[in-house]
Amino acid sequence: GKSILKLSTMRIEEITENSLKKEYPTEMNLLLTKFRENPNDKTKKSWDKIPSDDGIYLGQIDSNTGNLEGRGVFIWTKKKIKYIGYWAQGKMSDNGILLDQNNKIIYEGEYKNGKRYGRGKLYVSEKEYYDGPFVDDKMEGRGVYHYANGDVWEGLFENNMKNGVGIM
Repeated sequence: GKSILKLSTMRIEEITENSLKKEYPTEMNLLLTKFRENPNDKTKKSWDKIPSDDGIYLGQIDSNTGNLEGRGVFIWTKKKIKYIGYWAQGKMSDNGILLDQNNKIIYEGEYKNGKRYGRGKLYVSEKEYYDGPFVDDKMEGRGVYHYANGDVWEGLFENNMKNGVGIM
C-alpha cells in the first residue's frame, strides 16, 4: 500500500542582532559599538546572514529589495579579510573598516559605491600609513604619509603616487 510520509516541522530561528552577536562576537560588537543606526534612514530593515561564493554577510538588509543596506559585516573567506561598516544598495558605503585575519586595520575611512572614496587611513603596517583623501580606491589629493621610521611626508598624491614637491 501507500506509505504516508510524515514531515517533522522544524522551527527556523529568526536571525536577529543578538543571534549574530552570539555567533560572531568580535565582528558584531565592533559593528554595533562603532557604527550607529542612522535615525534619518527610513528604510525598513531586517537582520540576515547571507552566505556567498566569496564569504558571508552578517547584517542589515533592505526588507523590500533584499539589498545589503545599513550596518553589516562581510567576511571574505579566501582573502581572510573583513569589512565592518555601512552598506548602501549592496555596496560598501559611507564609513567602514577593513581588517586582516588578525583583526588589524588595513583601511579605515569613507567608501562610496564599494570603493575607498573620501577621507581615510590606509595602513601598510601599524607604524606606516597614508592619511588623506581617496578617489575611486586611489590616494588622491593632499595627504600625509607616515613612515615606520617616524618620517612624515606631506604633499599631493595622484593615482596612488606622490606628486610634486612635498614637505618631509
